[in-house]
Amino acid sequence: MSNTTGTVNFTINGETYQTWYTVIGELGCGKRLLVTLQGGPGFGYQWMLTHSEIYKIYKAHGIPIVCYDQLRTRRHAHLRNKPKEFWTVQLFVEELANFIEKLGIAGGFDLCGHSWGGMLALSYVVAKQPGGLRRLILTREMLKKHEREGTTDNDEYKKGMGVYFRKHILKADPIPKEALEAMNVLEEDPTVYGIMNGPSEFYITGTLKSWSETLVINGSDDEATDLVVSPLFWRIRKAKWVQFANSSHMAFFEEPERYFEVVGQFLATE
Repeated sequence: MSNTTGTVNFTINGETYQTWYTVIGELGCGKRLLVTLQGGPGFGYQWMLTHSEIYKIYKAHGIPIVCYDQLRTRRHAHLRNKPKEFWTVQLFVEELANFIEKLGIAGGFDLCGHSWGGMLALSYVVAKQPGGLRRLILTREMLKKHEREGTTDNDEYKKGMGVYFRKHILKADPIPKEALEAMNVLEEDPTVYGIMNGPSEFYITGTLKSWSETLVINGSDDEATDLVVSPLFWRIRKAKWVQFANSSHMAFFEEPERYFEVVGQFLATE
């Protein structure tokens, strides 16, 4: 299995940044690439590296997998002082559009967005209407007291969030190495997550407050409940909804064999 890494320039508001990426498979092989969009906002690209399983399992179809590191402050230290107005959905939409164009795949590609990545994918589709997109995969009382009193940095609140995380975000035990690495990125520098999301997954105070989380794939214990997912199934033409019975929010870590089978078959079907 070959890997290619590189960067593309991304210029916005007169400033140029670099978007780092890795390709699992053959770049320029003539096959449609799957571009993955990790959650967060603010998680590292490692979040989606397990999707390399699709390439391994469906190598006969030659589906290359692309993971890119969305703009964030850890990789770009000088962004730490950017005002909150800088961190918008449109910023990440423009970065994604630029990345697809610079990578030379605008004529034909697939998208797989998880959690915040699903929101980004939908925002990109609505804003840019990309002609080359072929397939889209759109994977407490104590707590309320701290939220009311503005003490969400309290250890008690953090422990409560830990319980919520293990029930509704990631049930895999032990936690996969890639997930830990991606979460460490967020813990080291929560700037983007704090501005765009807020203190926690269910206490949204940031710029994404007006959004509802959107996924086509969900788990039986997912924070993206059936009530959240069902509008996509009913309103998107030819939508397919797959629920994973033994998963919460991250089926690609919790039921990887079935998850990659479902996603791989979806991508391989013309």
